[in-house]
Amino acid sequence: MRGNAYSVCVAFGWRRAYIYIADVLRRQTEWPELRRTAIQHYLKWQPRLQLVEDASSGMLLIDDLKTISDPVLPVKADSDKIARANAATGLVEAQRVILPENAEWVYDFVEELAKAGPTSEFMDQTDAFSHGIGWFKKREMGDYFLEWMKG
Repeated sequence: MRGNAYSVCVAFGWRRAYIYIADVLRRQTEWPELRRTAIQHYLKWQPRLQLVEDASSGMLLIDDLKTISDPVLPVKADSDKIARANAATGLVEAQRVILPENAEWVYDFVEELAKAGPTSEFMDQTDAFSHGIGWFKKREMGDYFLEWMKG
């Protein structure tokens, strides 16, 4: 039986000071299914950059993705999940984060972000989103990039 941890991939884009969330993929998966899914998502979006959490199975994924894409950047958490989520709220409140209207994942994604906090059962989508927003706050990126987080 699989554990409770989810793997999450968020496809981000940046245009004219707006961040676009093009896709969110959230699955309970183990290696090698995680590897296959990551490669499929990479081929779908052809990102200029992939950020991967440098922990747990993310370390394996970093090495593996480097064989098919460039660049793949390891991401280490610089604060706890709640602090990272709080740091992302400014861009959301400023209405600079755009979601697709009819994507099947939007409701669950927004619901998790709205309920994120110390007592939340899961914060994997929130964490992946927060890491991506943190990256945007540090650098302006064009096109799409993918970020894989292992909860």
